[in-house]
Amino acid sequence: MTEQRCDICIDPNCEGRHDCDCSTCCKKATCHRTLRPTVRITTACTQRCGHCCFECGPDRTEFMSQETVEKIAQFVQANGIERLNVMGGEFFMHPEWEELIHTLASAVQIIRLVSNGDWAGSKPTAARVITFLEAHPNIYVSLSKDQWHTNRNTKRAAALLKQHGIVCNVATEEQTTEDSIVPTGRGDLYSGMYSMFHTYCSKPDRKYEFLIDEQGTIYKCSYGIWDYDTVDVYLHGGFRKRFKEVGERFYKAFVGSCGYCVRGYRMQGCRPVRKR
Repeated sequence: MTEQRCDICIDPNCEGRHDCDCSTCCKKATCHRTLRPTVRITTACTQRCGHCCFECGPDRTEFMSQETVEKIAQFVQANGIERLNVMGGEFFMHPEWEELIHTLASAVQIIRLVSNGDWAGSKPTAARVITFLEAHPNIYVSLSKDQWHTNRNTKRAAALLKQHGIVCNVATEEQTTEDSIVPTGRGDLYSGMYSMFHTYCSKPDRKYEFLIDEQGTIYKCSYGIWDYDTVDVYLHGGFRKRFKEVGERFYKAFVGSCGYCVRGYRMQGCRPVRKR
């Protein structure tokens, strides 16, 4: 399937001719108009951070099934999705994490794996993680490091990844302030800029992010707000048209801030009606 960026473009002022061809475009590598899902395989976590948008913790027991991850793999391939994020929750808390992430890695070009690095605190678990990542060079790791995480294993995790030639990055101090918290989950305890003045999805590249949760439900917001469909419906394609339709409707409405948007979602009291 040849991906056409115009199939998903929700930038009203792009001033393009809408005849793009990604197979010949010299700007494809830097174009932000590409679908970037976050796949949440579990809400189980080694830590219970006060800012967590998904309210993850040691007591959470939501786990994605192998059947669901296989559907997601089919979904991303059928809809021209080349990269995704895997997060939660800590991936290694899922009892079948290797099978699930292998399935996803086989379906896309690049995976960004987000972690607090606590897997490095156990030698057996660290060995499993390193062995797995060495066998999957299309996966790189983003390590969380901020005032809300314990950061007890971040340094060791980063050193292990570097030692074995696995690409990783560690969050900087500028990226981890109260103003960077989206007010969902436990994040609604904070009143930073996203809560009062700005919207996370207002930046052009973030308009093309979305969330797929443990059940295969699709959300407009990558933090789990405004669910509108499931991957089951698009196992043979058609999602790009649906994504554009939802995005165009969403950005026609006034959304003054993430806090405003989250309150509107919660006031619904139920999920929006899904089209079939």
